[in-house]
Parts: sequence; structure tokens; C-alpha cells
Amino acid sequence: MSKTPIDVPGGFVPAVAITLGEIDGEPQPITAATPMPVQTVHRASGSLPLSGETATSGTVGPFNPEIGREIVLTLGGDWQGEVRLHRSVDGGATTAPATLGGEELCWWRSLNEVVWVETEANVSLYLVATLSAGTLTYRFAQ
Repeated sequence: MSKTPIDVPGGFVPAVAITLGEIDGEPQPITAATPMPVQTVHRASGSLPLSGETATSGTVGPFNPEIGREIVLTLGGDWQGEVRLHRSVDGGATTAPATLGGEELCWWRSLNEVVWVETEANVSLYLVATLSAGTLTYRFAQ
């Protein structure tokens, strides 16, 4: 292996290190204890998919998502009604509608798409189905 010479006018190699810190705080070197604030995105999810079918109105769940990963909802079957996404921060004791732009996330036809990205730890998601006919198949996955 050949070495790259240090040419004039430099004559030296400056010491450079990547650090993190607050605006008015002390910089901290990047180490195993203080890693770069990045996320690996190409890995298998640790959450278990939730799937099934129902012919009656009710609540399905919980689905316990992994933080920061897209949640794909698949709704299928021959059904009529509406399905809403709810979330709980207290283990399911209470739920509240998931909203986007102030509107509840609600579907009335089959789909297979990304519907949510959870950013809070220990949150569980639920589907609240109000069916007027047919059988709904569902699947939450990451």
C-alpha cells in the first residue's frame, strides 16, 4: 500500500473529529455510548403483524408498532361500513382516533397502503370497525 505524500503548503494533517452537542454546550465525540442520531431503515421489523377477519362491528387490536417505521394497513373482503384507526397510550384502557390535519383516519373501502408512522413509545393501535354488511379482512404490518 502506498502512502499519499503531504504536499506544501500544508506540511501537516489537521486533526478532525465529528462531534455532537448543544448550541451553547460542550461537544461530545461520537462513540458507542453517544452514536450519531441516525436510524437504519433496511432491517426486519420487530413488531408482529396483526391479521384476521370479522363480520361484526367492534374493535380489533392491539397492534404494537415499532417507533419510526411505516405501518401498512390492508383492508379487504366483501364488506360495507367504515373502519377507523385509534391509538392508545395507556395499554388500551382508553383509545382516541388517529387524526391527520384534524380529520379522523377513516376508510370505507379496501386498501393496502401506509397509513401511519408512530413516533411515541409504548403506543398501541386499534381498528374500530362499524360494519353494515359482509366480512372484513384486515392486516396491520410493518
